[in-house]
Amino acid sequence: MKLLTYLMTSNEEDIIREILEDRVKNFDVVAIIENHSFDKTPCICREFADRYPEKVIFQQRKDKFLVKPYRMQLINALIHYGASDGDWLFQLDADEFLTESPRDIISRAEGYNCICSKRAQFYYTDLDVINKTHWKDLQYYAINWSLKLAYNNITKLFFKNDSQETPTVIEEKKLPYRPIVKHYQYRSVDQIKDKVRRDVGLPDHSHMISENWEDYIVHHSLLNKFDGQWRGGGHSWRGLVENTKQIKGREDEIMEP
Repeated sequence: MKLLTYLMTSNEEDIIREILEDRVKNFDVVAIIENHSFDKTPCICREFADRYPEKVIFQQRKDKFLVKPYRMQLINALIHYGASDGDWLFQLDADEFLTESPRDIISRAEGYNCICSKRAQFYYTDLDVINKTHWKDLQYYAINWSLKLAYNNITKLFFKNDSQETPTVIEEKKLPYRPIVKHYQYRSVDQIKDKVRRDVGLPDHSHMISENWEDYIVHHSLLNKFDGQWRGGGHSWRGLVENTKQIKGREDEIMEP
């Protein structure tokens, strides 16, 4: 049994090296699609493909970033590479890390063919703007999202419709246990500004709800602070944005002479 994973990446030079180091350490095969980056992301991906030719499948695209067809291309590339239904395929984005070993996760999954996760979303907060926090040192998060993480029976994966971003496996049996995945979507002021400029209005980026980068800075009081233990719950992304605006409005009123 092999552990497989795939990811799609674009303009993520600030995090992609750490991501790929994590992937080649924990997985047997890593499939990558890099699409139309303007930074060093392609060079870093190619470096790993050259360094680990037996592990890394690397493809480049220069067209519209479409989640569903790209994921099917990656799945088909893994099948062509020799993946079989006895292997486990993990779906992780290019800004996500597991909080436990993938082999420990699948050791719980006997009799199941699908594993879902809880996403711990780490946000760039008002305090991080002041302190210029590096993304590795972010502390404030909310567990407010769940997504399919891993599948068995790779040849039986399919998409139910054009709007579905994650595949479904035939006769799906979900593991009740949900491991936590750390998600670093917002990593610095400059990265957020670039993300807003590129992604607002794209069909696969519905979470990009404002053209003002400051709207993506979350007030720390609305989040959990990581202290070694995970705490569930929290506002949705839109709830965080609206509540942050309310807090900022009250703070501005207090500041007025």
